[in-house]
Amino acid sequence: AGGCSALAILCESQAGRRCAQGKDALAAVLRALAAHPEAPAVQASGCAAIANLVLEEGEAAVLASGAIGAVIKALAAHPEAVAVQAKGCLALGNIAGGDAGEAEAVRCGAVAAAFDALRFCNDAKVAEEAVDALSNLTANPPGLAALAATDAPRDMLERVAAAHGIADATALAGRLPA
Repeated sequence: AGGCSALAILCESQAGRRCAQGKDALAAVLRALAAHPEAPAVQASGCAAIANLVLEEGEAAVLASGAIGAVIKALAAHPEAVAVQAKGCLALGNIAGGDAGEAEAVRCGAVAAAFDALRFCNDAKVAEEAVDALSNLTANPPGLAALAATDAPRDMLERVAAAHGIADATALAGRLPA
């Protein structure tokens, strides 16, 4: 967990990201996630690193690497681990920040993964990150259709908005088809 955590911190800055991207840090993170699927600390730190590595010029490498699947696996394996859920949703939201990332993440099932984070982990930070991820993932019709296909999305988003005061959840619920 320490290596992925250090990498996540390093990659918070543009200079750190560039250095890490030049040293194939993404592959190291993915190896750590694959080697320690039962360790929530590793999974959370790895998701945080991916969330930062995807920024700016890192998008193409992240999309080509299978990182979306690794994040979704981490979320599914640790539904009650707040750090994994928050950092995994942060990663999905950052990945979906551009059209190519959004399309690939939607294709890989990221909408259902972020929605599950809302359903299974009653934590304000997780709710905030999941709603942010869902907002990015549903910027285009395929993502919005994927959200509409989940179990009672409008009710869940309205409950999250009421429980945690997240206005974006109400706005997202309002974008769903009637």
